[in-house]
Amino acid sequence: MFASASLYGLRIQANTALPGLTGATAESSPDIWLNLRATPDWLEALDGTQAKTTFASPDLNEDGQPLFSVAELQCGDYFRLSYCDGVKFFVDRAGIRIWVEWPDTLSLEDISTYLFGPVIGWVLRLRGALCLHASAVAVNGGAIAFVGESGAGKSTTAAGFSQRGHAVLADDVVAIFGPPGSLLVRPSYPELRLWPESVTALSGSDNGRSKPLSTTEKFRLDLRQRGQRFQDEPLPLAAVYILNNEDVTGRNDVRALTHREAMMTLVANTHAGRLLGPPARKQEFELLAALVARVRVCEVSRGTDLAQLPRLCDAILSDLENQSACASFIEAAGA
Repeated sequence: MFASASLYGLRIQANTALPGLTGATAESSPDIWLNLRATPDWLEALDGTQAKTTFASPDLNEDGQPLFSVAELQCGDYFRLSYCDGVKFFVDRAGIRIWVEWPDTLSLEDISTYLFGPVIGWVLRLRGALCLHASAVAVNGGAIAFVGESGAGKSTTAAGFSQRGHAVLADDVVAIFGPPGSLLVRPSYPELRLWPESVTALSGSDNGRSKPLSTTEKFRLDLRQRGQRFQDEPLPLAAVYILNNEDVTGRNDVRALTHREAMMTLVANTHAGRLLGPPARKQEFELLAALVARVRVCEVSRGTDLAQLPRLCDAILSDLENQSACASFIEAAGA
């Protein structure tokens, strides 16, 4: 029996229902076919010499094996994404068909951590999207993205905005689709994944939050619960905030980046770009150039004190209001 679900505006047809995803109607043909606990038919006939490793993580596990690696199969028509815990994804170059196999020690919800994050980021890149390591929320009809390295507080900042009534669009991977003149952020899945200390800072306890994933210590915040909102329609990208934990002033300073600074920072925070070939990398640079030319990109000093999260949200909202007022003044002056 097949189940349909929606993710980043794509309809996924899977042979098993996927946890946490919004269901999709079966009126149109699937964008992606997902085969769980399955491998491609041709895989058994493949020998080791026909797999070309194109990337291996420099980070190793206790056995000296890369935590993650990518290989091209069938003369580059397919990719194999391998994790050191035995999880393997097989993806065709068009980003239409996905197979996944995993050991019995892991659950389907564990696999969803990979699928909804790095794997779907890979698939979206194959399908022409610009993918940022970021979270995104809806503010005044536009999408605001929070970009940063692991641990920078992207999901926590999105959760802070969610507590104020702003709908969440995406967590971990923010997918931006062109053309360059119209950059849209597509919604991902209706949950945030937060570290325990973030959950405690936001709600005072971690009661009511499930922790089903053996691959991570994060909690799942269901955005369909009372008091939370999920933005299920795409929105134009309005601003990008780079989160910097070095808040030396304690004021959550916001600084607009030059085009060059913005470009260099965003290049370092794209998803899967360095793992793909020159044509995909060229397309990524074109979309990034369009982004920094059209969208305000700022660095905001966040700090590490989670008790100051409301002040961080205030600083970002104040910056947005100031820019909106400035734009309105300029428009009126030119009328």
